[in-house]
Amino acid sequence: MREGMKARRAVGRAFDILAGATDEAIGLAGSAMGAAIDRQAYTELPERDGKWPRQFRLVFVAGSAVMVWSLVYFGLKYI
Repeated sequence: MREGMKARRAVGRAFDILAGATDEAIGLAGSAMGAAIDRQAYTELPERDGKWPRQFRLVFVAGSAVMVWSLVYFGLKYI
């Protein structure tokens, strides 16, 4: 969402309410967003490398291969 959109504030407020924040903490009692929880834009978050650790990737690929070949085997067996 764009930085200046009112929808961004509304979505943030909805997340705060769902998280159980009080009305005073999210700024509904006073100003619109006076004492609201600090939010950081997605572009300002720290960079992540985007890859899972090698062990998880290996387990995921091996598990997927076993599942696919099991479905093929049992599918051909019952046909």
